[in-house]
Amino acid sequence: MRRFLSCLALVVIIPFSFSISAHTATPGAVVLSALTRTLGSQAPTIAASNVINLQMFTSRTGVAVAFSPLPPLCKRSCTAGVPARYRDYLAATSNGGRTWRVTGEFPANFKPGSTYALQLAFRSTDEGYVQSTEPAETLFTDDAGRTWSLLRTPGWPTALSLAGPSLWIVSEFCPASLLPPDGLCQSRLLTYPLGHLTPASETPIPTEGIRASEGISASTRAATLFDRLGPASAVVEEGSEGSPSSLLLTSDSGENWEVLSNPCEGLIPAGLVAITSAHWDLYCVLDGGMEQGRTRLYTTSDKGKTWVLIAEGNVEGLNRGNIGAEMAFDLTLSGNGRVLWLLGVAGGVSSSTDGGRDWTRAGIPTGGYGTRLAVAGPTSAWLPLPGYRLYRTTNGTTWTELA
Repeated sequence: MRRFLSCLALVVIIPFSFSISAHTATPGAVVLSALTRTLGSQAPTIAASNVINLQMFTSRTGVAVAFSPLPPLCKRSCTAGVPARYRDYLAATSNGGRTWRVTGEFPANFKPGSTYALQLAFRSTDEGYVQSTEPAETLFTDDAGRTWSLLRTPGWPTALSLAGPSLWIVSEFCPASLLPPDGLCQSRLLTYPLGHLTPASETPIPTEGIRASEGISASTRAATLFDRLGPASAVVEEGSEGSPSSLLLTSDSGENWEVLSNPCEGLIPAGLVAITSAHWDLYCVLDGGMEQGRTRLYTTSDKGKTWVLIAEGNVEGLNRGNIGAEMAFDLTLSGNGRVLWLLGVAGGVSSSTDGGRDWTRAGIPTGGYGTRLAVAGPTSAWLPLPGYRLYRTTNGTTWTELA
């Protein structure tokens, strides 16, 4: 469902005075950038509109991956007269995202901003991970991006999550002829102690539930990490659009998996949030074309054993509540568990403050961006639209532009 733009609608040029040299990272290698010498009180700033993805710790502090072009014309690294390419940086904010201060740059061959398909998992503004799909790599820093180390990640990493002292990476294992993976290869759960560059364990995620479904011949299915419920527990989904799917729960870091009841009934599970350890909400969709189709929202109070339909939207007009039939990227929960958000594919962010029965839509031009909401505090959230705007809400329903 995610779509990624190949170009940006708006370019903000910020002049930099430091030089950049290319780096080639190898597993465990430390990458030291030329930017290190310029940081501190003279650290350059990047506009909020250039934030690609972010993670907030409080309503004021957080980190982000952001881009900025180098000076308009290259001096040594490219042909004269050719505009400089973009560069990706790690940045921090202390005022809720209004301004961002550069703390480090990424290695030249690591371009997490090329497709916007990147994920962050930080414990603080200094220490954390950034995962990219092009290349399919994960980097670690413990000094705010001044140096980076490359994790050894067997397979093709597709998701990461940091909870307590452990990092989880879900990785797809396919033959070289199937890379990038096609969704039919086995997934494994890689567990890393915080700061370690090699996995402490590598556990297969079994294909359960859907293998015996009619018309399904594949013995393996890629797993999508839905929600990390705690240091040792998570829910994953196996399947793809147009085929049956399964929901699996682990409570012991992947040693065992339990097949949950899947209420989507032909629709595709697209997002799950946990209000409490047992109370979850599940969003299901099926695209009918033109970014419209069928949508459903379910809730469970017994960890997925039974589900209750809360809201339903159909392009044919058979609806429950006003959730609507527009496709959405993801389901997101506020910090206090009282606000639900759906990020629309075509445009707009919908919010619900009554458990998903009634929805209010904010007209934000979200079409085409594969970013996700970042949350912090009771009801604050941020939506980056790279090259255009960074939006923020503090009450869960009213959004403002941060430029």
